[in-house]
Amino acid sequence: MSFTAVPSSEALEDHERVIGMLSHGHEGGFVTPYIDVRDAIDQKANAYGELDRPYIIAINSHDTFFNLPDDGLTALYGQENLQRASSGENIAVISPVRARDGAFGSPDHPRKQNVSGVLLFNNVGPLALSNRSVFMGQIFLPLGP
Repeated sequence: MSFTAVPSSEALEDHERVIGMLSHGHEGGFVTPYIDVRDAIDQKANAYGELDRPYIIAINSHDTFFNLPDDGLTALYGQENLQRASSGENIAVISPVRARDGAFGSPDHPRKQNVSGVLLFNNVGPLALSNRSVFMGQIFLPLGP
């Protein structure tokens, strides 16, 4: 992949900094590494059908931008949002809530209840196994009782 700097006409004249760039064949956008992890959890949770025992799913993300535990929490429990509610005397109360778009759903609409947990790793490979004493991993537990 190659990137090309595109200076503005003013930058060429005034020796200003570059204000943008184009990548051949790629457009810019939001970085959302949690979506691939969430989709992998969904795929693995459905891969074996209905099992009579709970099980743990392991996911190893090789995305440069994947951040444990933030993206792991988002993949499992949904995106963080802010909810605004009004209380008496025109006072607004802002509270954090999670959307229902995570692999485990929400407390009132749980999903993947047969999964006991998810073990997430970030860039663990043969070299990491031999050179690290502790892996960059975290286990997450589903919602519910």
